[in-house]
Amino acid sequence: MIESIGMKIHFDFSCMKIKLGYSDVMHGIIKPVDQVFSTKCPEWHRLADVVPFIDDSLVKRLCHRIIQGSVYTGGKSIAADLKFAVETLKAHIEGKRNVFYKDELQAVYNIVSGVSLSEMPHHQALVADLRDSRPELRGTEHELVPLHIPKKRYQPIENCQVWDAVKRSLVGVDAEVTCVGTLFEAKKFFISVELKDESNMEIRVKRTFGVEKEKFYANLNFITSHDGTLAAQAYDSMIRIVCMNTLMASLEAAGSVGFNVYHTKGAEVAIANMGELINAILKGRVQFRDAMEYLSTVAVSAAEAQEIILGYFLKFQGNDEAAKKTVNATEEIVNLFLRGKGNRGESYYDLLNGATEYWTHGDGTGKKANVAEKATKAAFGAAAEHKARFFNLLMSGKDAIAEVREIGKKGLSLAV
Repeated sequence: MIESIGMKIHFDFSCMKIKLGYSDVMHGIIKPVDQVFSTKCPEWHRLADVVPFIDDSLVKRLCHRIIQGSVYTGGKSIAADLKFAVETLKAHIEGKRNVFYKDELQAVYNIVSGVSLSEMPHHQALVADLRDSRPELRGTEHELVPLHIPKKRYQPIENCQVWDAVKRSLVGVDAEVTCVGTLFEAKKFFISVELKDESNMEIRVKRTFGVEKEKFYANLNFITSHDGTLAAQAYDSMIRIVCMNTLMASLEAAGSVGFNVYHTKGAEVAIANMGELINAILKGRVQFRDAMEYLSTVAVSAAEAQEIILGYFLKFQGNDEAAKKTVNATEEIVNLFLRGKGNRGESYYDLLNGATEYWTHGDGTGKKANVAEKATKAAFGAAAEHKARFFNLLMSGKDAIAEVREIGKKGLSLAV
């Protein structure tokens, strides 16, 4: 079983029927404004609408027009007074009141003449207009949704601009859009694409008896925000976005190839210029494949694996002597290196798989953790950081490995 830096490649917990409270995972899907469409399943949060495919007609419901306007400030809250003035004048204009009493006219005059507003010259207000994209919300409190008050140089990148860029990027590519949606009341937008070009997805794992072949799928994720928290980005990741937590996890597990467009002048041109991105992403996947195949060629014994693992823990902790908990963790990873899923205890490839299995399903995510908690910690917490850090160690060369092994040898001698 191939494992990635972020999580098991063949293990997609997004469709697992797990019950998570807000204290565990914050999906960021706020109804009725936010909508998520998935071709896979209702996803773990059970809030996605399952559809056979994702096309323009569906994404149109997520393409909210962004209104840009000036920002004004006033001394005291005058909303109630203005409402009275407006309603009074409206009643007269519509003929519901033929006569205004002097005191009413004077009150309206006092309110209007007393309004003192100051414009914020360097800022603008961004509001999502859902009246056309989500007609069922027209006339409700959700038809206009406040997004952000950025500086005037901030240039919104609308959701449909990202969607159009995705479509252009995928022309001639074997891929499927698997999930799309908005988060935190339209403040964030994401698209996940499953890349299916098998020529770039096969890993040849060297074994003592010959060569095994493993295949995996990767995701190309597109994200943007309208609240200043994210640039428009496209990147390769082993994690499919279905909510806010998977969005953040996919960024953590992103490959080295990426594409960022910042919300400034020229953003519209830049977001459209993604034609060459797919080739770069596919090359990034080839590099990942090459890295896995390289690791399968580096032989390592169980004793050496034990030294590397313990040395990694001690170096990370900044200790010379290993605590009982650290020794137990080392032993569990060695066992997974020898007998974990698809492992044969032969190479760095098995060592990486054993370590990532420990930090995905094993005690590395907590001995008492349930399935939901393990999935969460494996993708979003310290366990995810350990997987990335350990992968980098194995790829860092002989000198770095030798240094860590020496630390491990010393730790084993002190633990006896």
